[in-house]
Amino acid sequence: MKRVLGLILALALFAAPSAMAWEAIPGTALIEENRIIYSGSVDGKERGVFLLSSDGNPVRLYEYDASVEAASDGYVLVRDYEADPACLIVIGEDGRKIGRVADNGGGAMAEDGAFYVGNVRLRIEGGALISEPWLHVDAGAEWAITPVEVEDGFVYYQDFSKYAQAIVDSGDAACAALYRLNIKTGEKQLISAEGTTLLDADDDHLIYTRADFAIMDGDDVVLVDTKPGLYRARPDGSDETLLDEMKDTEKSFIKFSLVDDGVVYGQFTQYDEEWNLKDALIKRVKLDGTALEDIAIPSGTLALVDDGALYTTQYIDGEENGEYVQRDGIFEVNLKSGAVKQINEGARDALYFSETDPVLVKEDGTLYYLSFDSDTNAIALKAIDANGQNARVIAKGYVWDN
Repeated sequence: MKRVLGLILALALFAAPSAMAWEAIPGTALIEENRIIYSGSVDGKERGVFLLSSDGNPVRLYEYDASVEAASDGYVLVRDYEADPACLIVIGEDGRKIGRVADNGGGAMAEDGAFYVGNVRLRIEGGALISEPWLHVDAGAEWAITPVEVEDGFVYYQDFSKYAQAIVDSGDAACAALYRLNIKTGEKQLISAEGTTLLDADDDHLIYTRADFAIMDGDDVVLVDTKPGLYRARPDGSDETLLDEMKDTEKSFIKFSLVDDGVVYGQFTQYDEEWNLKDALIKRVKLDGTALEDIAIPSGTLALVDDGALYTTQYIDGEENGEYVQRDGIFEVNLKSGAVKQINEGARDALYFSETDPVLVKEDGTLYYLSFDSDTNAIALKAIDANGQNARVIAKGYVWDN
């Protein structure tokens, strides 16, 4: 259980925008239409990496529940932490083992049939796995590189090596600087300094945030000033424009995290003097800097924007027959009317079970998510139609009492 939760936490830090069709629940599942690549246990007993499809027959691709990193053109990249030493393995969707390389610890993504992992590019040629560096870094610094986008001959990547050993509380990704590398010339260019998170990359713009973070300087905790805000820039980093100042106070916080149809979405949370929730709002900013009307939401977390609706999750607990229960909610907010409805009403879902916020994936009108089952101590992959019907368990997760 602890190992799985740690995996989810570590991988969530490296979630990045990507042009690939697969939607990700980091480390656990990749979802594309009616296909799911899943790491865990389908029946609660047998562990592994499985290909699940609408016919309900799981195909076991790998014998251990390795972290599912990316998929492209019929191949799957998994990260096996249990191997000694840890390794990266490329597997065909038919179960063929294409090859393995040592794990450099870097973030991973797929693009144009290749996998970018840390500073290394993995590609398949003549049925063999070829590993080659796309970025040259000092030995031992490979783990600090997370490629986040490949666009128009450039690789955009985060490098958090400068402050990773000193950062306090926030996690390595919070101190990342954003760079891009010209694939042909090898020229490296700084786009935005430390504290940057890339939200969206297109052929005519970049959308990113910068946020302050704390580091240890000797015995002192020091705040690194990053000129925080939500920014738009050209792909080369020029013409940087501030879209929102992202002003936090002692009792209020704002975080932008999603881009959809030319609008950036963020969450504003404000507390009173006793740290009781006072306001929970969705902030919206168009790419030209125009602020749209705020949307009030139930207390919770912004998780997804799709097809004219946004989805939030909320921690909800209580007692049932004298026992503590979690019935965490998934809510849909109609962006036109502002109407709010709970999708999983009545379900016994525990979405908040680790230090990371819940992840929702919507594919073909179905919402997918992870839920902890306290009866079996397993983390199940669940699904429910977006209209609130047909709630189901896709995979039970490994029951640790077996």
